[in-house]
Amino acid sequence: MVSYGHEILRTNHGSTVKLDVEDGLNGKKYFSKFYVCFQGVKQGWIEGCKRIIGLDGCFLKGVCKGELLCAIGRDVNDKIYPIAWAVGLIEAVKELLPYVEHRQCATHICQNLQKRFTGAIYHTLFWIASKATTEHAFKVMMKEIETLNPDAHQYLMEKDPKTWSRAFFQAERCCDAVENGFSESFNVVIVDVMKKPIITMLEELRLYMMDIIHYQLLPSGLNQFEVKGATDAYEVDLKRKTYACRLWQLNGYGCAHSVASISYLNRDVEAYVNNMFSTTTLGRNTITELPP
Repeated sequence: MVSYGHEILRTNHGSTVKLDVEDGLNGKKYFSKFYVCFQGVKQGWIEGCKRIIGLDGCFLKGVCKGELLCAIGRDVNDKIYPIAWAVGLIEAVKELLPYVEHRQCATHICQNLQKRFTGAIYHTLFWIASKATTEHAFKVMMKEIETLNPDAHQYLMEKDPKTWSRAFFQAERCCDAVENGFSESFNVVIVDVMKKPIITMLEELRLYMMDIIHYQLLPSGLNQFEVKGATDAYEVDLKRKTYACRLWQLNGYGCAHSVASISYLNRDVEAYVNNMFSTTTLGRNTITELPP
């Protein structure tokens, strides 16, 4: 195993390899932990992927038992991008990246919620709260849960909503996902099982365009609009590329309200999409072969 690590470093300059062994009762050393991140993969993530990393693990079922932990990224097309793999990765993240934004998988939280509190209503209200993009909308849903069952409300609040609701996610990440499905999809792929399809950004924009007719636009300033729907109204600022519901800041390409404002001025919608989704970035996302 040590020679394997040395060979990686020799043939892939800039890569990171960490190997840990333990002393056995017979005086021999035995493999314990291993971590690897190839330089080419690392550089590809830096230059062409969203600043989002998912962590997940799966159990090895071959001759060598144990758990494989993987760091999985998202490229600009929301496709799976393996970054690194190891044993002990989650603890390392806590030690090395204590100040980065951490998100929990909403799917796992919802599954555990339904184990404790039966009823489809919990599933419905939780997902609305999880995907709420403003703190006000989040509180409205959580109030309904509290009215329904105070214990369920307390359970969810103890899970730290800042890690599983869009209402508290940091902007400019170009990723509004509340689940870690892309990491789990990678685990499924490596055991030769089909992964579930992911709705692409372009498909979402197409659906947004279909919804534009339901909104009324009221100019409130230069490049600023109040966009009114049947039950809501939000401020859109095209110059700053911001929207009061925060979805534009979260996903990087906007929503029905922003698209409606852009179309009102007969401007190109693509010009307002974050550079993360540009053809230049997408071109950099293609990784060349690692050196032999």
